[in-house]
Amino acid sequence: MKVLSPAMLDRVGVIASVICLIHCLATPLVVALLPFAASDGLESWTMAVLTVMASTSAAIAAVKRDLAPVVPYAVGVALLVLGRASADIPWVEHLTTSLAAVALILTHLLSLRRERRGGSPFVTPPPP
Repeated sequence: MKVLSPAMLDRVGVIASVICLIHCLATPLVVALLPFAASDGLESWTMAVLTVMASTSAAIAAVKRDLAPVVPYAVGVALLVLGRASADIPWVEHLTTSLAAVALILTHLLSLRRERRGGSPFVTPPPP
């Protein structure tokens, strides 16, 4: 097994997405209890770096015509953008970012399922 196999990367992605969901749900409580724990700058930079990394991966999958994981990924990113745009309405931001985390978890689970089955029906096999 390769250390950086697609299946391993998807497992890491599922774990990261679950951590993101927990973070999104726990942050309001942490912020209410420990105001110094909130850092908008750190969260913004982290989101930007992870979005660039994930978008690169999604673009590679799209080029390979493996669209099954790309669709929930696109929905997740759209929900993240909507959440950031509605930051002045806290419940909307929390709802959209939590739904985005669920969409990203689904993205990785679909990709893992594809790997276990030996490829996606959406991927065109290479020419002989």
